[in-house]
Amino acid sequence: MSKVQQMNTKQIQEILLAAQQQQIDLSSAEAIKAFTEGLTAKPAAAPVKEKAEKEELAHEVRCLARTWKTGSGNDRCNKKRSSEHFCKSHQSDYEICATPCQKNENGEWVGLYMGRIDEEIPYKNAAGKIAIHWVNNEIKAKIDADKAQGVALCEFTKEGGFKKAPSVTRVRKAKAEAPVAASEAPVAVKGKKGKKTSKKSAKPSNIKGATNAFMYFSNEKRAEVKAKLLADFLAENPEADKKAITAATAVGKVAQAIGQLYKELSDEAKETYKALEVADKLRYNSEMEAYKAQEALGAVVSEEAEAEEEAEEEAEDNEEQEEQAPTQAQESTECEEIEINGETYLYDSASGDLYNSDCEIIGKLIDGKIVS
Repeated sequence: MSKVQQMNTKQIQEILLAAQQQQIDLSSAEAIKAFTEGLTAKPAAAPVKEKAEKEELAHEVRCLARTWKTGSGNDRCNKKRSSEHFCKSHQSDYEICATPCQKNENGEWVGLYMGRIDEEIPYKNAAGKIAIHWVNNEIKAKIDADKAQGVALCEFTKEGGFKKAPSVTRVRKAKAEAPVAASEAPVAVKGKKGKKTSKKSAKPSNIKGATNAFMYFSNEKRAEVKAKLLADFLAENPEADKKAITAATAVGKVAQAIGQLYKELSDEAKETYKALEVADKLRYNSEMEAYKAQEALGAVVSEEAEAEEEAEEEAEDNEEQEEQAPTQAQESTECEEIEINGETYLYDSASGDLYNSDCEIIGKLIDGKIVS
């Protein structure tokens, strides 16, 4: 699928509207590609300018430093001198160390490592060890003879020669491979069959999930319910300490009271919150359609199979949210779902209260046992 430039939601909606007016079906990747060919057309590439050949400098003004290039030992720096003998870079190397084949205490090549072009080709360091394997038959013969007489290799010499023997001003230590950050690692999620699999987010983080009717009711009533619980408790226990007051208004107790209020609402009263749910679902579906259209147009790259799987999982999540609204209210207020003797309960760690799936308190959890 062709890639196009990043588009905002408005631009994508305009494209989709134009396609709808022209009665063009964009339900498949092929149809989208055909419709957006004009958008993805690339401008003709600018003609490549031929690189002008660089004039070789005269011998009298050219740097005298030897370079690696072909590895023969006969290559010379092609830069102009900035001092009596060397270019700016090699003059700096020369001032660090004029003796060829030397290294510093960190094992880095230093100074004028390959020497001067007007001097003999160096291949041993100051200690007499073989330091450079030039791609040069004459030097190779000397090295073979030295090895036969027991001359040692310098510890930083590589058999077969160097692709480049850098000076201290050019040396760069290899960067250690950066560890993968925990936030970038794939998230392991437990599937329906208990297997752990790697899963991408079903929707982008900037699209807020749809809110159901119960959650709208819960958000509206939470402060009011908590205030009433506190007032009722203080009326009965005027001298209660801070710990007792906190326990009386624990998240689990507030969630239980809200769940009970919602159950007692008439169908007519619930219609207000269900209308909000429908409106938010429309908002969510619209944003997801725009996102998927953008993805299909190439602004966001993804696989078709993944998109279908994500849509199915989103539908399943929405169904579970509608069926278990009171339970989700408990979870959203930090109640913990636990299993005891094969049964699932909601546990409020702050107060020790234990609730069933209908938000009804059934007792306390003490030492792993339910105490009524």
